[in-house]
Amino acid sequence: SKLANEVIIFIRGKDETGPAFDSAKRSASGLKSHLLDVGKTAAGFLAANVVGSGIKLFGSQLGSIVSNASNLQESMSKVNVVFGDQAKAVQDWAKGSAQNIGQSRQQALEAAGTFGNLFTAMGLGRTESAGLSTNLVELASDLASFNNIAIDEALIKLRAGLVGEAEPLRSLGVNINEAAVKTKALEMGLADANGEVSMASKVQARYALILEQTANAQGDFERTSDGLANQQRILKAATDDLKAGIGQALLPVMVAVTKILVANVIPAVESA
Repeated sequence: SKLANEVIIFIRGKDETGPAFDSAKRSASGLKSHLLDVGKTAAGFLAANVVGSGIKLFGSQLGSIVSNASNLQESMSKVNVVFGDQAKAVQDWAKGSAQNIGQSRQQALEAAGTFGNLFTAMGLGRTESAGLSTNLVELASDLASFNNIAIDEALIKLRAGLVGEAEPLRSLGVNINEAAVKTKALEMGLADANGEVSMASKVQARYALILEQTANAQGDFERTSDGLANQQRILKAATDDLKAGIGQALLPVMVAVTKILVANVIPAVESA
């Protein structure tokens, strides 16, 4: 068609509109180049701001990062003392705690160390104490998931129940009284020849009763790990682990700086 031919002629620049087309083309090319330069500048500005914001964010989080690392170090030390030759097994177990039970490595180690300290103080061996302790830490996550409470709250209730405080566990459907504890201890063969039950045996009996009465909750964290509540627990635990990991590299520097400050501040205070 005539219109089509005119379009082709225009594009090829073979008619009198050719110079105008070439000029427009050059302008378009210049505009493209200008836009690219603007884009590069904007990208550079954006990158600089992102990096700057990242540095500011890192600075604002520095205290938390170092604190997480320090807390992890303290909890690891506690586990080493409490569990002795079983400490490595507990340390290895805690490495997957963020994903498996929604607890940071530090939180899991600290809780296990606290339970282990109780069990070993009652006379239980380190191997048995390690197993009981890690089981209870996992149970805390299940109870928190099942009852929609914080994991720390579940841990506190479990510790209270182990030492004979019945009330905290009742809200979780666990009812333990002295009569039930003694009956369970006798059933487990934990009483002495006179039928007396030691404090260590009572703790073991309470542990057994807690497991029996929390059967419905056991495994709930894994069953509902894809839900929002447990995904949030996993995310928080993983974030805490990340901070602790970064902080581990910063700890030696912070310790050195703190020592220098202590060495200079104390003499200044004493001489004042």
